[in-house]
Amino acid sequence: MVKTVGGGYEVNGYFYYPTIAPALIFVGFLMTENVKKIDFKEFREGFPAFLSMIMIPLTFSITDGIAFGFISYSLISVIERRFRETSKLIHIISIVFIIKYLFLQ
Repeated sequence: MVKTVGGGYEVNGYFYYPTIAPALIFVGFLMTENVKKIDFKEFREGFPAFLSMIMIPLTFSITDGIAFGFISYSLISVIERRFRETSKLIHIISIVFIIKYLFLQ
């Protein structure tokens, strides 16, 4: 666990570090500028991006939100038979995320 300035406090077994929140909000604000560059008319690109943006706050985890984006992008590529057009690394990362969710949680 990383300690921050101002420490943290425990509520029902969970530790909260309120000094981190302003930095995360500012970084999120800076990231929103890139949203206008996403082609939402193309389902293969728009849906995984949207899913990532929605799942980050819903899961309270940047990693989980990005994982949903990787997995959905990979699945859409397979369903649309565009598997070979997608980087093998994306499929490998998606498989690793799926294994994580199936066996490690």
